[in-house]
Amino acid sequence: MRNLPADTPHFIVLFVCLSITGGSLALKSPTQKNPTLMVGQLPLPEICTFHNLTGLPCPGCGLTRSLVAAAHSRFKTSFAFHRLGILTLFTILVQIVYRSTVICVAHQSRLLIRTGKILNKGFIILGSLFLINWVINLIHILY
Repeated sequence: MRNLPADTPHFIVLFVCLSITGGSLALKSPTQKNPTLMVGQLPLPEICTFHNLTGLPCPGCGLTRSLVAAAHSRFKTSFAFHRLGILTLFTILVQIVYRSTVICVAHQSRLLIRTGKILNKGFIILGSLFLINWVINLIHILY
């Protein structure tokens, strides 16, 4: 099996982040009165398997709508759909800048390496915040 170039993980993360950002900008911004995501006049179906099976929200329920609203500068609406949507979009934008820099710069400086380690810790913190947010949401629903 052929070895992949060292930049491959950076390209993958960059592609995913650009896709999420592009998709967020391409979709019509939802409102609290009409939370359905739209592509032009076509509504997108809700596809959360966890919610469909259990009736309970998953840790990411509302995140897509939140990201779309935040990408369209509707921050209050974004926060209403998911408390961590704005932070998630910010994290995605920081990843785009970081990954683009790593790919374009031939020499990995100590600053880039240190930044990468900080961003990795940021992912762990963001994941922990998602779990905490989910528990808070479940407590509000169940009690």
